[in-house]
Amino acid sequence: MMAQTLTGRAARLEDVAALAGVSLATASKALHNKPRISEETKQRVLDAAKRLNYSPNKLAQFLARGTTGTIDLVTSDLQGRFSAPILIGAEN
Repeated sequence: MMAQTLTGRAARLEDVAALAGVSLATASKALHNKPRISEETKQRVLDAAKRLNYSPNKLAQFLARGTTGTIDLVTSDLQGRFSAPILIGAEN
């Protein structure tokens, strides 16, 4: 379960940055383990994220990447005679 901020919504990256006393960019870099962030700053950000029970927004990540990593299959084969083997193969 996500922790809620004082406004009753799930914690966002902006909330983590504010609690850690860093910029949004620094908070993002720290959470993604990017170089050129001091260990002290990284730890402050990680502590803030943990305190807020921060979880990255998957939809925002998909939008930034331009892909969801999913495959859609549309079929009119309601019995599954032809689509079932395809689905099993795709799953494997």
